[in-house]
Amino acid sequence: MISSKLVPVLAVIDAILLGVILFAGRPAQAKPSGQQAAPAVTEEAPYEAASEVTYDAASEAAEWEEEPQEETVPETVVAEDIVPEAEVSYDEPTETDAAYFDTSEPPTMADFMWITPDILNGICPPDEQAMMFDEALGGWKCYVFDEYAERFANMYFEGAEDDLTLTFDWGYISVGVYEDVYDDTTPDFVYHGTLASSGNVEADGSGRVVLTDFYRLDDHQYAFGSMYWPDGVTSHLMLVRP
Repeated sequence: MISSKLVPVLAVIDAILLGVILFAGRPAQAKPSGQQAAPAVTEEAPYEAASEVTYDAASEAAEWEEEPQEETVPETVVAEDIVPEAEVSYDEPTETDAAYFDTSEPPTMADFMWITPDILNGICPPDEQAMMFDEALGGWKCYVFDEYAERFANMYFEGAEDDLTLTFDWGYISVGVYEDVYDDTTPDFVYHGTLASSGNVEADGSGRVVLTDFYRLDDHQYAFGSMYWPDGVTSHLMLVRP
């Protein structure tokens, strides 16, 4: 049996439940004009991780080999393009310089095959070219001979027209009938002299030396004269170079 004291309370509860039911069944009211509806919230698609890129070294190398590469050709250097280093300038001796013909080579008989009877008589070849004093300076091959002996030497011509020196460095000697040849141990002969007004070279020392002619022919220089020995013997004196 239900107590009468609970009736009012139950009635209130019933009323509340009825109101809730009625309110829930009512349709939603439209919002007044002028108010914008809240934007619909769209559900974003879930984030997809980017696919991982892997490096394929073999494929890369294959692609590199397939691509044609330009060949680098080294630049050709033409000799004309090469700039030479600074060179020391000097004057080359010419055929008019004594240094062009100067020699210190030992003489042999083959150097004097140019001697002819005309030369022995003091006659120069018709096409000879006369030499100046300065052109005669320097070393010469020397051949001195007479009826008693023949000698080979190197003669050195130095100095100036008014003070010149002739030095004979003896090489070897042949005496008698010129069959036996010996080293000539005779000390050097040194003569001092001048260029005479006649054009002859005249010098005194162990005897006397007179050179009457100096000339150039083709690619050689020649000279001849006489050597007067202290014992009175006179020898032919022949010079040639180179």
